[in-house]
Amino acid sequence: LAGHLAELHARRRAATRQDAAPRSSVLGTTEAAETPLRRARMEALGCRVRALGDRRIAEIYLAHADAAMVLVLRRQWEGDDDGAALARRRIATSTLAGLAAGSVVTESAVRSASRTVRLATGRVSRTDVSPSRGDWDALPPSLKVTDLAVLGRELDALPLRLVRPRVEAELVRAVAVAGIESIAYAPGDQRLDAVIADRAGNLATVSATHAAAAPGRLDALAAVLAGEEGELSFVSGIVGRAGAGAGAGAGVGVVIEPIGLAAGGRVIVPDLRPATGGTLTPTWDDEPDPPLTAALTHARALLAEAAHHGLSHLPPTYDARLDAAEHRLTALGLHRVAATVTAFAAARTAGSAEASERTWVDAYLRLDAALELS
Repeated sequence: LAGHLAELHARRRAATRQDAAPRSSVLGTTEAAETPLRRARMEALGCRVRALGDRRIAEIYLAHADAAMVLVLRRQWEGDDDGAALARRRIATSTLAGLAAGSVVTESAVRSASRTVRLATGRVSRTDVSPSRGDWDALPPSLKVTDLAVLGRELDALPLRLVRPRVEAELVRAVAVAGIESIAYAPGDQRLDAVIADRAGNLATVSATHAAAAPGRLDALAAVLAGEEGELSFVSGIVGRAGAGAGAGAGVGVVIEPIGLAAGGRVIVPDLRPATGGTLTPTWDDEPDPPLTAALTHARALLAEAAHHGLSHLPPTYDARLDAAEHRLTALGLHRVAATVTAFAAARTAGSAEASERTWVDAYLRLDAALELS
């Protein structure tokens, strides 16, 4: 909630600056709400399953090569089924598992401005799904990564998330794998990390965390990394920059949250695999967040309380905790960030509602940007 509130202000500010990027890239005013795809061929890159209360949400990622973009087909169901059970659910003429690991040819797809896609149903609608061989070499360069150093530079050049276009699967890529350098499991975080290399020797970390809605995720990933499913050629996932303290990949610039794997001439979707009951061997101890990341995260969470409770309904201890957070940021040398927190605290003390709101936005945006760039 706090992030969405701050983003509204960030976009308004960005759109009114004289040196701003085109307003359409900040406010999203030039895209058609929906675009029919007359005949589309799409390659599935995998699926993510997550829980939201008593609902299960599956997001299938489909690479549309002609448009050079990844689209998201989303379905949700009531109940507590996990990914393996959901894999058998019917979607259009196939199943969730079939779509998430298939090649799709459809005459009934409709794409939204946010890059979600829906498949129309009816007697004249036609959608064919066949198993994919994971031949992602044929994907356009904008969706395929063969040089991790180039990907790192692309990530560095991105505008801040708060003012980028809000599109689904913005950072989903298929990353070519030339070798696996190391595999590590952190039992406390229930996280599996693997350092992979491209053909030039550049490194990235594939990092997956256990989820109750996808209990087979780590088992399936571990099996593929161990070579049990054939030679791994690609890993698809959400790419980003690895902050300090990224476990086994600490110091590795790119981190990949996997959604699919191309191995042994097929596509493997970890979230849709059943748990095998295998034991992952701990290979390193859980490490706490580094001081800088911990201080920024703590201060942002503290500011989020103001959005959750309301400025007039914060607990009596709030101002003391805010002061402690400011001192912690100052001690770490984050003086500009600390100054925005101080300004918010001063506005609260002065009792000005308008100033409190303005300085809260300033502080939250500064903290969020610092965390994104750290």
